[in-house]
Amino acid sequence: MFDTLDAQLKRFSPRLRDDLKLTPSESAAVATTIADELTALSMRADDDPIAFGARCDELTAFQGFMDASQPVASSPFVARARVLVQNYVCFVYLKEAWLEGLREAAPATSVLHRCASYLTAGKVRAFRNALSHARWRYLSDFSGLEYWDRASGNRSAPLQRFEVTQLELDFWQTLIRAVCYTVAASPRSAR
Repeated sequence: MFDTLDAQLKRFSPRLRDDLKLTPSESAAVATTIADELTALSMRADDDPIAFGARCDELTAFQGFMDASQPVASSPFVARARVLVQNYVCFVYLKEAWLEGLREAAPATSVLHRCASYLTAGKVRAFRNALSHARWRYLSDFSGLEYWDRASGNRSAPLQRFEVTQLELDFWQTLIRAVCYTVAASPRSAR
């Protein structure tokens, strides 16, 4: 499974090197490296009322929906529903369920920490906030999305406009899914 995830990320190797500062060998084997890193990771048991297995079940259901809805994605209604579901699961659910805890638990030099940090900060964090607060829409030519978030955590700060191209959004979603699918499939994670 990790080889398949690594192959899906291969087309984003330049972004992985430039944006996350991964080495060429790390960018070629993100999922495999994360799976190895998980064996040494000591996750803090917290008071999350949702069991790890239940989170994995939701991830499986999400992938099942994405697979089942693919043949009818040419319908504008289904395509938009897929965008909503995929963005919520990737940027809200998985961030809250796993990415923040993984970022805190993983060593700062690890691939896992660098991926989780990237996916919970900057433009990605702003996108997650915009999704949560319904401050996004399609660009007029449907080549991406525009969204608004406050540049700081200050609620009185003015909203700032951002854009994400479809290619950049594909990168973010692929990376989030690869990280979380690796965690779900890792024997070390089953607790």
